[in-house]
Amino acid sequence: MDETPPRRTRTALRAAILIAGALLVAAAFYAGRTTAPEPASDPGAAACDDAHATLEDLEAQLTDGDSATYDEEQANRQLALTAATVVVQNPDCFDAAARADARRALDAAREEADDQDAARLREDLLACASAETEAQRALFC
Repeated sequence: MDETPPRRTRTALRAAILIAGALLVAAAFYAGRTTAPEPASDPGAAACDDAHATLEDLEAQLTDGDSATYDEEQANRQLALTAATVVVQNPDCFDAAARADARRALDAAREEADDQDAARLREDLLACASAETEAQRALFC
């Protein structure tokens, strides 16, 4: 006697097992979604909000022109470089054009500072070379 169930019964049993498995997976997925904690707010959005608020504050200071310790041009320049630094340090918050402009401004400022340092060194070396007395050499060299 053949003890294997008929072919129809085996096919129906396999289908029932597959359906039960799929239902079990769907139930587990639903249970996981309903019991999962709420996703935390995007920390990047808060950082971008802070960066944009900082830029707005800097822009307000630039337009006010209120400068007590520097002359107005130097203060505005420093505020503009600070704004460029904010843009460069928060690349996810600004588009490519803003990041490129900010990088260009910072690079130009760095190059200008390097040129000024080199000019001061040249002046110091010339003053040292042209020093005639021991007191002048001590002062310039």
